[in-house]
Amino acid sequence: MTAHADATPKAVIRRPSRLRGLAWLIPLGAAVAAAFFIRDQMEENGPLITVRFPEAAGLRAGDSPVLHRGIAVGKVVGVALSADKSAVLIAVRLKRDQAEFAAEGAAFWIVSPEVSEIGFGGLNTLLSGPYVEAQPGTGKPVAEFEGSKKPPVEDGLRLVLLAPRVKSVWPGAPVTYRGIRVGVVREVQLSGSADRVELSVVVWKRYAALVRAHSRFWSGSPVDVKGGLFSGLEVKLQSVRDLVSGEVAFATPEKDMGAPAGDGARFMLEDQPQKAWLLWTPRIKVSPAGMSAKAEETPFPAGKDVMGSKLK
Repeated sequence: MTAHADATPKAVIRRPSRLRGLAWLIPLGAAVAAAFFIRDQMEENGPLITVRFPEAAGLRAGDSPVLHRGIAVGKVVGVALSADKSAVLIAVRLKRDQAEFAAEGAAFWIVSPEVSEIGFGGLNTLLSGPYVEAQPGTGKPVAEFEGSKKPPVEDGLRLVLLAPRVKSVWPGAPVTYRGIRVGVVREVQLSGSADRVELSVVVWKRYAALVRAHSRFWSGSPVDVKGGLFSGLEVKLQSVRDLVSGEVAFATPEKDMGAPAGDGARFMLEDQPQKAWLLWTPRIKVSPAGMSAKAEETPFPAGKDVMGSKLK
């Protein structure tokens, strides 16, 4: 056989691909990203606490938030039965800057849809789902808490509003001043003689000076419809929260505003405001957050009905 010169094997030199040379960067990048993720989680995550409730009321681990005045301060990360099966233990991971919710005196309760003798409550959770509402403590750090069915009595100016009937204002509804939430409706119930409805509300301490003897209160309408047959209709929907729970609003006149309201003062609750009330713009000093407003005048007597002659 005759050997052919072109049949001799020849070495082929291949240069390594640049992509193959950079392949080691992929796991390195993943490791760096994981390190940053863990760092961010450690920086955001705060104390882990346990709250004991009679039942879970639809709370879900990893989904249900823990709120304080509408702001998230933590999240439910675990739901389990207690060892004796008599209660539910809710594990809450607080945010790193919200450690005061892991202190003695902190309070926790579940907000969810409910039906009571005066109607429906917690309807704002129909879309968002139930959540845990929290109030910060002031004592030493603790890790276990006993949850309650109702929110604790908030520190502030307590008022009683009187109305012949109510339509859409239930416990938990906001009390607003110029559209800003300054308090909360605590209870809605019939009077002892069943001839009117009494609403117990709390205006938070820093806003207490806004309430004067001549302040006027009305129930906020969730839907405002204006117009006519030929001018068309204009429908204003405040928010989903207002749609399901309504609100109580009030205003104070610039002139002859009267003395600051005392604890337990009573006011009439109107169905809607007069146009003049919406134009009132008094200058009343409000204390910084965390401090109560100070009024120099003497409060008018507690328990006194303001403009209450219509119901007597």
